[in-house]
Amino acid sequence: MTATSITPTRLSLVSQALGEYQTAWAERRAENQSALDRGEVLLQRILGEAAEQARLDEDYHGVLFEIDEMQLLFTQGTTPDDDYFQVSLFGLEHPRAFRTLAGLGQALDECIGQLRSMVEYLNEQAVA
Repeated sequence: MTATSITPTRLSLVSQALGEYQTAWAERRAENQSALDRGEVLLQRILGEAAEQARLDEDYHGVLFEIDEMQLLFTQGTTPDDDYFQVSLFGLEHPRAFRTLAGLGQALDECIGQLRSMVEYLNEQAVA
């Protein structure tokens, strides 16, 4: 074992699998840097100064920002004009793509409508 190596020279299957995962993860993070840069630009354009409050979810294998109980999933398009976000509110994912604050508002309105429907349904079931 060398001084810089963290795994023994004779690797177990677990060590090999973890090493492959870590290598793949590092490569994926390098690829995601372009997506991260473009995601930050679009986030800034949508949220303005509030974008500074968003934090990147480092555990996600892509570009996912979190702010005010929302998760904003970035999808990189062919060009920056094709880039978009999707929102998840309180864990409820919504498929509507958005590129503007108004678009985020529409997606949130639809999420809130779905949440209200779910709560009404649960209340009806509790009474029955």
